[in-house]
Amino acid sequence: MPLGCRSCGSLLPEPVLEKASPADFSRLKRFLGSFTGAGLEKQELAHLFVLRDVGNGKKIVGTVELLPCGAGTFYLCRVKVARHLRRQGIGRKLFRHALARARTSGAWDVFAVTRSREDAPAVKIARQLGASEIRKDELQERVVEPMIGRYSIQGNRFWRFPVNRAGS
Repeated sequence: MPLGCRSCGSLLPEPVLEKASPADFSRLKRFLGSFTGAGLEKQELAHLFVLRDVGNGKKIVGTVELLPCGAGTFYLCRVKVARHLRRQGIGRKLFRHALARARTSGAWDVFAVTRSREDAPAVKIARQLGASEIRKDELQERVVEPMIGRYSIQGNRFWRFPVNRAGS
């Protein structure tokens, strides 16, 4: 299914989701921007997936990172969709891809942080995918501190996706 560019109205072919490569590093830092891209390190590319617009020189139009935290736990972060392609289900596709990868890796839990606004797209996606909201201290018990220390309790929500439990 092609996607429509909200800027110019042109149709884009279906983007391709693949593992990030070392050649993507500079473009990823720019795409992710000052908050999530500023701290990106080359070794994290091993856990980062990019959504590419194959009709536009393989330009990066989306990202998701699935960071292993040990003991069957993963941290889902750096989910971003290019502004001109938002509200077309790409974010949901990125979340689902990360959860499927975690499941095939034997994960029991996947954690994520979203903005606190009830109408934030990531909040809606987390609820639709069955995540339960948790306290920050519950997240801190399972996810490495440098990844979540930058989030305030007031400005964010903390989520747990059970991925390999009976009935999931």
